[in-house]
Amino acid sequence: MDFSDTALLALAQQAHEQKTGARGLKSVMEQLLMPYMFELPSLKSSGVKKIVIEEDTVKYNHDPKYET
Repeated sequence: MDFSDTALLALAQQAHEQKTGARGLKSVMEQLLMPYMFELPSLKSSGVKKIVIEEDTVKYNHDPKYET
């Protein structure tokens, strides 16, 4: 799984807005990644080699990019 620089900034901004520091960042990351953790096994068998998280995925809950 890869993250664009803008996605990382958006994640940090969300954690900062929660004012909980590293715990907030962990919570934001878990909420973002939870759906994809369960999809990974089936995605691998269908030829997906990488999931790319971008800013739109973080901010607007858009689907990430799947690379084969």
